[in-house]
Amino acid sequence: ITYHASFGLVALFPELQLEQMKMGAAFQREDGRVHHFFTPDLDHVDNGFDRIDMNNQFVLMVLRDYLYTGDKEYMESLWGNVVRAMDSIESLDTDKDGLPDSETKRNTYDAWNFSGTPTYISVLWISALNAAVRIAEIMNDSDRIKHWNDLLIKGRASLEEKLWNGKYYNLWCNETQADESLMSDQLDGEWFIRMAGIGSNFTDERVKSVLEFIFNNNFDDESGLINAKCPEGKSTSIHTFNN
Repeated sequence: ITYHASFGLVALFPELQLEQMKMGAAFQREDGRVHHFFTPDLDHVDNGFDRIDMNNQFVLMVLRDYLYTGDKEYMESLWGNVVRAMDSIESLDTDKDGLPDSETKRNTYDAWNFSGTPTYISVLWISALNAAVRIAEIMNDSDRIKHWNDLLIKGRASLEEKLWNGKYYNLWCNETQADESLMSDQLDGEWFIRMAGIGSNFTDERVKSVLEFIFNNNFDDESGLINAKCPEGKSTSIHTFNN
C-alpha cells in the first residue's frame, strides 16, 4: 500500500514518508529481505519477508523519495539497505539470466502464488535495477554502477526471450511450464519508474499495446478490471485458475 500510495504522501508530507522508510529499514533481515508491514504497532513488523516484491519496491521508493526531496543524507543513510536488498534478490537468479527464478512464489497478492520467473516480479526487478544504478551513481560507486547496469541489460533481454508472447507477457515460466494468463498488473514496475521520473524499460508503443490488450480482455463494465484472465487458446495453472 505504501508503494502505491506514497506518491501523495511524499508530495504532501515528505518528512513523514522519509521517516517511515528509515523506520522500516531498521527491520531489514541480515539476508537483505525487507518486511511487509508494521504490526501490531510501529515497533514491530510481520513475518512477511518471503514476499519477493517488497525488496524491489523498497529500492524504488528510496530513489523516488530522494528525487522528490533532494535529501542526500536520506539516500546515504539507506545506501547499505539498498545494497543488501539488491544482493538478496540477485541471489534468487539461479540460472544467471538476469531475472529471479527461485523463491518467487510469495508476493503481496497474498493468496496468488507464482512460480519460476514471474513477469510482475521481473518487471519490478529490472525497474529496481534502473533505480539502483541511479543510486549508485549518486553514491559514486563505479563497481555497483557497472554490475547493476550489466544485470539490467541481461534481464531486459531475458524478459523478452522468456516471457513475451507477441501480445503481452506471460504470467510466469519455469523449466517445464508457462502460465500464459494475462495479468493486469504486469507492468507495475514500469508504471512506478515513469511516475517517479526514473526512466523506462519499454518503448511507449510496447506499453500502450500491452495496456490496450489488458483493457480489452480483463475489463468489463460489470466486473471492472480483474487481476488476470486466460485468453482463449492459452494455458493457465491451478493457482491462477483458483484466484
